[in-house]
Amino acid sequence: MNTDWQPFDPKEIKIDVSQLSTLENRLAIEVPAPIVNKVLATNRKQGERAFGDEVLHGMLLKFCMESWTTKIDWRPLWQAVPVDGSAEPVLQVDHPFRFEIDVDHHPEIIWPEFRSLEIIRPVRVISDDLVAAEVREQCLVLGTSENLVSQFEVGDLIRAEIEMRGPKGQALAEAFKTEFMVPESGKQLNLAGLVFDDIFAALEERVVGDEISLVTTATSQFADTALVDQEIRVKLRIVGGIRRRPIAIEEVLEQYGTPNELIFKQQVRIALQAAADRGQSEIVAEQFLKSLLDQVKDQLRIPDRVIPHFKNAVIMRKRKELKAAGWTAEQIEQEFDSRREVIDVMALGHAHRHALINLLTSHLDAKVDEKDLEDWVAVTASKQGRRPEEVRAELNHPETLKAIVSTLMVSKITKTLLKKDRIVLTDMDADEWNRLKNSGDRQENGE
Repeated sequence: MNTDWQPFDPKEIKIDVSQLSTLENRLAIEVPAPIVNKVLATNRKQGERAFGDEVLHGMLLKFCMESWTTKIDWRPLWQAVPVDGSAEPVLQVDHPFRFEIDVDHHPEIIWPEFRSLEIIRPVRVISDDLVAAEVREQCLVLGTSENLVSQFEVGDLIRAEIEMRGPKGQALAEAFKTEFMVPESGKQLNLAGLVFDDIFAALEERVVGDEISLVTTATSQFADTALVDQEIRVKLRIVGGIRRRPIAIEEVLEQYGTPNELIFKQQVRIALQAAADRGQSEIVAEQFLKSLLDQVKDQLRIPDRVIPHFKNAVIMRKRKELKAAGWTAEQIEQEFDSRREVIDVMALGHAHRHALINLLTSHLDAKVDEKDLEDWVAVTASKQGRRPEEVRAELNHPETLKAIVSTLMVSKITKTLLKKDRIVLTDMDADEWNRLKNSGDRQENGE
């Protein structure tokens, strides 16, 4: 129960249950008149009311909504919903307080044998080349930088504004800003779902403010999938450039207080291995959940009333992504109109995932505690180069906290089952796994 206000023992609540469907029930909740009288009497202090009628009514309604499970041993997957107009408008002396809620009661799941699930563990070997590359990056990060107006070189950071037009000359999006590193001569650049050949040559002898006209084709990562493999004309305007100059490894060692380069490389290797292990754990956990979902999806029951919540979440997230990619408001709405069925499928998929995590959590009696959240804060702050208190502040947002807890729960469940040898993993080289995964993603998208 999550309330600071407890006017009476929750077991004194009366509840009548009527079945609406195989999944949902309607509960008629009643606080008897004698208890209502006590609540009203307690609300008066020296002849004055501590709370107004509406506030007291809302507090009692909230208390009952949070307390009914102590009377009936149900653990619903979805938030209970009050029935409109079922609550008395005010509390009255000698009158019971009544209202109704609709609540789900999910049937038991027949779980498969977890060891039968096919789960691949991608193995990343931290090679000397990876360590050397990270050492070079540290030299750059701790080095100096200067703004450029011309004479761009490999490795320079280019800031640009991009306009795109389709094969019929139609504007595909509002101009948007992006940045990229200048690749070596002859190397490709993948930008906004477009592949540019030898962008190095196109930037030679250019200066800030110049516009470059390019022609390419949309890849499978392009925002508008209807244009994949079609010709896209791009106007790229150079907004600015930055050149980073590395410091010597000796200066890096001095700043980090490391005795010598050998020890520093060992520290880098350990850090890279830790990052690889975290990524590996996330991939294994996600595979476990997806494989299990494929097995039990037909058993999951999703009330019609919760689907709009997940649909709205999908639309909000997608709208934010498209807007960031430079899509106009009209283009975004057209995209949603043409992909209504896809959005419905995505919303149902998210609902299935939510249901599975909750049921699995209950089945295995798993919990995410404060230490798990603190560990997440520490790791996230380290990865993003932010202060822990800044990251911790994000937990104050209910939706963000819910998403983080959900992710941590899947990870904890997977680790628990691994320790008990209830999951079998098959190792595979990480690069090969990525290649197969990308190929599989393209097949799912009909490419």
